[in-house]
Amino acid sequence: MSEGAKKTNKQKLIDSLQMQDTKKVLSTLESLKEKGTPDFILPLMNLAKDTADDEVKSKVITLLSELKSSAAITILLDSFHEKEFAPIHELLLSAIWVGNYQAQNHIENIVSTALGSNYMAAFECATILGNIEGTFPEDQLLESQINCRKFLEANPEAEQKILVEEILEKLEVMDTQQ
Repeated sequence: MSEGAKKTNKQKLIDSLQMQDTKKVLSTLESLKEKGTPDFILPLMNLAKDTADDEVKSKVITLLSELKSSAAITILLDSFHEKEFAPIHELLLSAIWVGNYQAQNHIENIVSTALGSNYMAAFECATILGNIEGTFPEDQLLESQINCRKFLEANPEAEQKILVEEILEKLEVMDTQQ
């Protein structure tokens, strides 16, 4: 297949993710299981952000978690700095956890995203921290602990207070185990 034909097929798949017909979108998501590459991450994230269909969102998270690419973790983490993806932070954190992405060097980004988001994002962050192994950058652990303490002080009645306390506890344990 020529390079132009590959681009055309890729663009057709991306275009079909933007259709209003849920059945066609779900069919495209099925085909991406075998044809999916990191090139589809942003269109998938946009689909998750723009759809109200829970089945579509669930399939997007599954696809994002199955890519197993170093490019995938980078794109997912970079999206936390873009306001347009704030409504799906918990879904993206879930993809990082389910995909077992190597996030040891991104603790501060993950924690700060959870602190700036909602209850479910904090839950996903706590889950990631509870399952992550390895060594972690000391500066990120300390900065994350400081940010958790600041959050708890500034938001004593926050819905995710208990989860942030759990995140802080996990960070402290991670710090002492290094």
